[in-house]
Amino acid sequence: MFVTANSAFRPGAALVLSLVALVMAGPPVVADDQAGLVIRSTTRLVQMSVIVQDKQGRPVVDLKKEDFEVLDNGKLRPLTLFVVEAPGIAVQPQSVPHNTFTNQFARTTGARSGYAVIVLDWLNTPWSDQTRARQQVVQMLKRIEQNDRIALYVLDRRLKVINEFSDDRATLLEKIAKLRVDPGVLLDVQTGSVSDASVSMPGGPSSVGPTGPSHPAFDLPKDEEVFQLDQRVQETLQAFQVIADHLATVPGRKILIWVSAGFPLNIDSSDVDVGIRSQGDYATQIGRTIQKLNNADVAVYPVDARGLTLGSSAYDTIWTMKEFASRTGGLAWYNRNDLDVGVRNALDDVRFSYTIGFSPPEEAKYGSHKVRVKVRRAGVTLRYRDGYYLDEPGNSQVQDQRAEVVRAMLSPVDSTAIPITVRAARKQDILMSQMSLDAGGLDLVLEADRWQGKLELQACFEAAAGRRIGSIITQVVEINMRPQTHDAALRNGLAFRVALPIPPDAAALKLLVWDVRSGKIGTLSIPLKMMMSN
Repeated sequence: MFVTANSAFRPGAALVLSLVALVMAGPPVVADDQAGLVIRSTTRLVQMSVIVQDKQGRPVVDLKKEDFEVLDNGKLRPLTLFVVEAPGIAVQPQSVPHNTFTNQFARTTGARSGYAVIVLDWLNTPWSDQTRARQQVVQMLKRIEQNDRIALYVLDRRLKVINEFSDDRATLLEKIAKLRVDPGVLLDVQTGSVSDASVSMPGGPSSVGPTGPSHPAFDLPKDEEVFQLDQRVQETLQAFQVIADHLATVPGRKILIWVSAGFPLNIDSSDVDVGIRSQGDYATQIGRTIQKLNNADVAVYPVDARGLTLGSSAYDTIWTMKEFASRTGGLAWYNRNDLDVGVRNALDDVRFSYTIGFSPPEEAKYGSHKVRVKVRRAGVTLRYRDGYYLDEPGNSQVQDQRAEVVRAMLSPVDSTAIPITVRAARKQDILMSQMSLDAGGLDLVLEADRWQGKLELQACFEAAAGRRIGSIITQVVEINMRPQTHDAALRNGLAFRVALPIPPDAAALKLLVWDVRSGKIGTLSIPLKMMMSN
């Protein structure tokens, strides 16, 4: 049945939907006690990608499972998973039925994913280095190979999607050619100064302040300098977390190519009377960001946009780049002018790797675990993430999760930790949709012969410019189901039907699913203009 959310756009209104578990490829399955379904694997498995190269930097491609050893906090663990992530064959994406939308990515035919995100970080890069960095990325894009799935983002005042994953070289080059520096006040990250800057269309006039591109307009007071640097660090870490969420369900190794001047790990705020965080907090925040990147199997490859660098401030930011690279299994490219080679090397790394998996011991302590990988082959170099975090079931911080939910709704890209597929159609000013959740992406706990848990579903409409229309509408789903219903959900998935009135000027609908127990979040943005009316 369909239940129309007539009160959807009143403040505090709930998302009214049918609490009926639907089988996408079979007859309806009714959830017990009008509850939803939650599925969770009872086996803990740590998966990690390993790059193995010889002395010439070439991938070592003939290793077997028995050639690997993995130590968890110094203790040897048997491998329960071993996959060779080799290049696949490029194929045309399967056609998607009309009015069907998903937050999942099309997959290649090989085991590896081949997905790479290039982030042009203008937030942390002096404007004088941005043009050269862009030109170097253009040179690299001219040499991308078939089956390279590349997304192009810009981090300015916020993360902007320039082009989502594609192997269409012509489109990528066209998009990057049109990139412009956002007019306004840009921070000179070397001196802590600012200048009014604007960049025009190609061939047109351009100006950067009254005194030229390398001379600051004025010096910032110490407290303002520290405050702005603090804001840049927060925005950058948040962008990395958004990208990790975006790639969470893509199989195999993914890479984040961070073209930037970086930021220091510590800020000397001892003589600043402003309400910002202390020096030590950045190490904790960076650690949390790296944890999320590692959980999504995303390796960071920083490429220093400044090229050859001198001075202590440059080394401070390079240290941060090296920290991200080493702890996620990437490689930092710095103090060189051939930025395009650094970007190309990063893409080459995703072409061949090994995925290994092991289960922590039953007595393993919750918290951070250090991992060391060895291979029975002399003269090789290994790159892999340095550990994992074992979270205690049911011990999530709901307050922190709520902040994650808010960020996910505001994110320019979808979070894929919970796979979502929607079949939708317009009936005049009503949006009729069937939202299906991949049951394997959800969490559950078995208590008193019932699978129990909790979901929160959210929806909001957006205008063409991304402005939210009306309130965010919400429905909490309590889980309580019998084992036979659980088995059906494992086979066929879980779906809800919902009908929403479409407000005037609405250009898109954004849906969110939050698994409260695990903290996983999935979002899906649906462009209404692509939807066929019934």
